[in-house]
Amino acid sequence: MVFQIFYTEFFDRLPDDDAMKLIGDSIYNESCIWRPCLKAHNLKCIDKICTCESPKYYRGKCLAPSKYTEKCVFNSDCDQTQVLVCLNYSTCDCSSSMFWSTVNLKCIYRLTHGESCSGDQCINHLGLICNSGACSCPDNSRFYWNGNMCVSKKNFDQTCYSTTECMDSEATYCDGSKCTCTNMQYLSNSLSKCTRRLGEDLFLKCPCSITQYFNETINDCVDKKLNGETCLLTHHCRSDLGLTCQNNICLCKSPKYTWYSAGFECKLTYDQTTCSNDTDCNPSENLICSQVDKCDCKRVINDENYSSNHCMTLTEKTYWNFSKNKCDCYTPGGFSYLIDECTICFSDEIFKDEHCYFVSKNIANGRGNAKDRCKNDNIDGEKRESSLLAIYSVELNNFVQTIVSQNEEYWIAGKKVNNNEYDWKETSSTVVDESICSLPSNGEDCLYYRNTCFYNDKTCDKDFRFICQRIAT
Repeated sequence: MVFQIFYTEFFDRLPDDDAMKLIGDSIYNESCIWRPCLKAHNLKCIDKICTCESPKYYRGKCLAPSKYTEKCVFNSDCDQTQVLVCLNYSTCDCSSSMFWSTVNLKCIYRLTHGESCSGDQCINHLGLICNSGACSCPDNSRFYWNGNMCVSKKNFDQTCYSTTECMDSEATYCDGSKCTCTNMQYLSNSLSKCTRRLGEDLFLKCPCSITQYFNETINDCVDKKLNGETCLLTHHCRSDLGLTCQNNICLCKSPKYTWYSAGFECKLTYDQTTCSNDTDCNPSENLICSQVDKCDCKRVINDENYSSNHCMTLTEKTYWNFSKNKCDCYTPGGFSYLIDECTICFSDEIFKDEHCYFVSKNIANGRGNAKDRCKNDNIDGEKRESSLLAIYSVELNNFVQTIVSQNEEYWIAGKKVNNNEYDWKETSSTVVDESICSLPSNGEDCLYYRNTCFYNDKTCDKDFRFICQRIAT
């Protein structure tokens, strides 16, 4: 008690500035009402508490989130915009189900069968590897893709639906129900494969030409099959043209290639492995070798060639989204039906119905400051050039409910114009529709948003968060 009295009297006698110097600045998680936050720890006074500005985290002082391959201790230390996790309490990296994309500069999900790849980008636990620029099973002579994963090929007399399911080393084919030998062959136990029956003299027969195969049924050479024709075994197809037997149809050996009927050969298709000149690409698909050495559509603004997964990247600014199987816009952003092309939002914004929305995590010093920050905050090297949010419809209000934090107040655009009437002054003179949210009479001049509705019971100088909106461009 004596110490407490001495302590109180001592500081009461000191000038305010001297007392504050002796007490010291506030540290992490302490109040900053009477004392400033310790600058050496990079702390900011937010909601009257010394803490880190988002997205920084505290580890002895406020630190920026670690980027790809940088050091970490916990997952929260890593940059979440890059979808990183902290591996072995040491390094920010992608989880096992993802890989680092040098194009998107973030972790994205691993690729499935048939998708273009490079390096270790395929879904490993499905047995896939990156082979010749496409995700496939590691050994096509022993494994096949069943639609879900790589599985071992079937042995003689096992159930099958396609010859691609039968073990290559046994030289069997699928007769529609099981892997078996042709009529002129039997399964040799010693050789463990289909072998010509006794009495067939191979040495007295002339070999077939490269464009033919020997048909045991008619005991003669017949022409090999072209693209799209039925087959039983791979050697029935024109391998010299790049064709193999897949599900009993002669097709180009890799999904990277499609059939060019005028030239009788397989050519690179859209956006696959590297091309060196236009002749590498399939001209029947109107493809050329682009500046990034990938086969792409011939592109002229407003007259682009595209089809299937060939997107109008120039006119509509779309790209092919393999996971959604459609032409899509890069995020954050979306397709604008006003200008018929993809629009882009800033990295901290959300796209919805032609607009980009920003929901602040930091406090504005009154409504005027909120309005100024919507317009002038510098994001990605550019001014935001937004206005405070105007809620014109029930649908928009329902959307806003999904993007705000519960029990937080946000400045929006509504302002009183006469006794009991409000309009969305920053965006238009449209009167506020009170059927969306009812407003009591004799309210304050400014509207703010909380949880599910806008209100008018707070003065305009309150320190709230804020919501900005702008037309996506």
